Amino acid sequence: MPLDLSPYLFILACFDRYCSSSPSIIHRSWKNNKIAKRCICGVIILVDILYSHMVIYFETQSNGSNIICYPQQGTYDSF
Repeated sequence: MPLDLSPYLFILACFDRYCSSSPSIIHRSWKNNKIAKRCICGVIILVDILYSHMVIYFETQSNGSNIICYPQQGTYDSF
């Protein structure tokens, strides 16, 4: 999951830099630790929800030292 989070956290960091350098008082007010922590928690929850289908609809199979991950057969397999 950490690799899946990196693009979202990068976007949040860019938004934070934009807010901190903005001439607008409204945009600068978005730059504080409380809002940043809430946004990070929100992104983690969002990514967990978006990727939860993989836990449900994917199966793993072990062949000796190799582990294979594949989608379940049926409707999900056609996506």
